Amino acid sequence: MRFKLSPITAGLLMAGSFSNFVNAAESENVSQSLPQVSVVKDLTDSDAILERIERTQANELRDVFRGESDVTVGGGDRQGRRLHVRGVESSNLSVTVDGAQQGQNLHNHRGGAAGIDPVILKRVEIKPGFVAADDGPGALGGVVRFETVDAQDLLAPGQAIGAFVKAGYGSAAESKTFNTAVYAEPTDGFGVMVYYGGTDAENTRIGGGDKIPYSGYEDRNFLVKLSLFDWRDQTLRVGYEKNTSEGLSYQQRGDYPYHPGVWEGRNRMPPVDQTVARETITLNHRWNPVSDAIDLETNFYVNDTEWKAGGGNRFTSGIQGGKLANTWAFSALGFENKLTAGADYYDEVGGAFTNATSGWQRSNSKVIHYQNLGLFAQNRMTHDAWLLSYGLRVDDYSSRYIGKTVKGSETSLNASLSYAWTDEIRSYAGYGESARGYGNIPIHFARAVEEGADISAKAETARHYELGLRYDQRHSQFMGGAWHTDLTLFQTEIDDMILYRHKAGGGGMGGRQVDRIYNYDKTYEVQGYTLKAGWKSARLDSRLSYTHTDISNLPEQMHFAARTGAPTSDTLIWDNTFKVSNDLSLGYTLTSVEALNKVPDGRMKRPGYVLHDVQAKWEAARNLSFSFAVNNLLDEKYINHNTLEQDGFATEEPGRDFRVSVRYDF
Repeated sequence: MRFKLSPITAGLLMAGSFSNFVNAAESENVSQSLPQVSVVKDLTDSDAILERIERTQANELRDVFRGESDVTVGGGDRQGRRLHVRGVESSNLSVTVDGAQQGQNLHNHRGGAAGIDPVILKRVEIKPGFVAADDGPGALGGVVRFETVDAQDLLAPGQAIGAFVKAGYGSAAESKTFNTAVYAEPTDGFGVMVYYGGTDAENTRIGGGDKIPYSGYEDRNFLVKLSLFDWRDQTLRVGYEKNTSEGLSYQQRGDYPYHPGVWEGRNRMPPVDQTVARETITLNHRWNPVSDAIDLETNFYVNDTEWKAGGGNRFTSGIQGGKLANTWAFSALGFENKLTAGADYYDEVGGAFTNATSGWQRSNSKVIHYQNLGLFAQNRMTHDAWLLSYGLRVDDYSSRYIGKTVKGSETSLNASLSYAWTDEIRSYAGYGESARGYGNIPIHFARAVEEGADISAKAETARHYELGLRYDQRHSQFMGGAWHTDLTLFQTEIDDMILYRHKAGGGGMGGRQVDRIYNYDKTYEVQGYTLKAGWKSARLDSRLSYTHTDISNLPEQMHFAARTGAPTSDTLIWDNTFKVSNDLSLGYTLTSVEALNKVPDGRMKRPGYVLHDVQAKWEAARNLSFSFAVNNLLDEKYINHNTLEQDGFATEEPGRDFRVSVRYDF
């Protein structure tokens, strides 16, 4: 299946999304205008994306981004999930949960796009491409931020204590989901929430009826969160979250595709029980007195991840970090300025543990140690129709491998400009740089670095260019509704990606010793555009999203390409919600992906596919709601284009999936 934009389609493909710059310039007002619980890609899409998550009964990260043509989550298998934003894999993004940055991949064949519970998200912010200086370290391809709900978000006005229970079922993997929370505001402004949820899934059924052996899993998520608002001009949030995923799977199974008749014969990789666990502690504080000189934000976090791989193998990532920044507001030369300056810190230690008592495969609690101290300043200026932002960031880094430490510093600049031609039309342009000194070598390979290895890699750097035009209909209505549009052209260039060379021999749990860590001699490039359209009335919300992406110089070796990016065909998504009444809403989502024929030498070409999803939600009573959905209605057998391949195979996505859930709020 192939499709091309007709003039009519091009005229309709309009969007409701701000540029990164507009998001940044207006971010100080977001907290005052967010709905009770909001999950946003950009300011104007907050309600739509939240509604879509609830409507599709999202229970994993892949479901969160359903409907976003420039964001994909492939992998087929649960532990092989990889998030891609505009052709850049999430290992090259700054991904945070309540301000806690996520760390390195623990194993070469396991993705990092897991462990996020959509039920407790109140905000998802995606900033692809160029970022501001105060957006944190390591953001070569952009930023993805997840924020969980507070008790105050769930309590109704005047309510002091509440709770909810939710249960759901999905047919594709015979999944059973359960979620519950208790939340209270014992004193004015002080909230407490305790949440527990989980999903039990069997082997996944793909289109046509076949099942992927040993693809079942058990997910559990526990969250305790304290929140204090409006206390002496301060806001404080403290949270503890533990997320686990376990199941019986092949020893190295992750992004390895299932080979019928082959995996069963690989006795060296029999199915074993495996567990991935993440524990995160966060503290976020803001002091904002009635003063233009003080708006002080403090963040501190501890983020520990562990993979128990079976056979006595265990890999860990322990991260500590934080941020301290103050924003000054002042006027100068006719511009209103908000200058943010501060520092952030990132410290990660990776460990590998086995039953071996000697040799290089023995346990080592510090196979890597990455440190990064960032100093930054970002000024955001407004004057009439003009918005201007510019910043500088300096990263001082240290990367310690077994036997050797590499140190250095990098300076990154950014600037963006936006102009409102009318109160309905705005154009914007931006340029940004970012750097990272520690690469994304998976920890199970980092423990194989030889004592005398050649380690001469310098920092990775990225450059981003963006140009766009936005239209929001404000003064008249079209058929009782209003249009909103956005066209964004983008280009990303990543230089000096840090790669490694291993010796010949068996792989397994890091069975190839690494004798060199070096920089890739080509520039990974991503070019493309995203064209979006939306029309919204009192009853109907209809949105189209179209993304075209071209990549070049993807590393040939699959284990490097896995943590760099992936070729993706043109993607069109049409998402609709119709409010039949105050109690009943219906939804329909069309996903059309063009055939993937332009691939690097030796890679699989992949057919295009068309998916149809339908949804319904019924508010049966004030506190009782029922939801029903069918994903992949026609039971299409297909492979996500971002899913990795091997020997001409790639793991398929789920087939027809009936979902039903019920929720009761106390």
